Amino acid sequence: MAISAIRFAVVMEKNLLICGGYPWLDPAALHAIIKRLSARSDVRVILIDASWRGEFDDCADEVEMIPVADSSETLSSLCQQLETLTPQKETVLIINEFSYMIDPSSKEGRQQSRANLKSILKLAKEGGRVGIRLIITDRHPMTEVITKEIRELFPLRLAFRVSSKEDSKLILGYYGAEKLRSPGEALYYNGTLNSPRKCYITGCGYLQTHY
Repeated sequence: MAISAIRFAVVMEKNLLICGGYPWLDPAALHAIIKRLSARSDVRVILIDASWRGEFDDCADEVEMIPVADSSETLSSLCQQLETLTPQKETVLIINEFSYMIDPSSKEGRQQSRANLKSILKLAKEGGRVGIRLIITDRHPMTEVITKEIRELFPLRLAFRVSSKEDSKLILGYYGAEKLRSPGEALYYNGTLNSPRKCYITGCGYLQTHY
């Protein structure tokens, strides 16, 4: 059975969390999802890459690439749409390396990181009213980042291989992601399954689940 990235990220009206330890969370998986989403002319795709590695520079022609320096303005603008209930085309906001957005190392950035987190949580809670969905990714699954509130607001979750069963439990609520081996292989959970399903992201941006 195949479920397109568009369906589980947009049509199902739920937010998606993608986590995995380095290097198992391969940028190719997110590239595939971006490619699938950007193929639709009625979907606006915004990407904030907080990793500073430039892994998605070649996506500039497919999505709206927002520099980290301008990310707070973008988040504020999207939140403003919530206040005015402005009808918009379907929008998918992708935040790569979520932990860097909300927990910068510099003292000067702490206030901004709190503001970013507040905006992201607001969009995750209320964005569906104006057609906004979120995808956040992180290679550093920590309790300070993947909180109970984040898990509740992001019921769709993909866990690539992680270094410990505790990390798997943190992301999915289940063990198992620590046992994954193949590139692109992940565990998928949508909040209603009895347990996560093993899956992989194909090159064309499809989530393949195995029953």
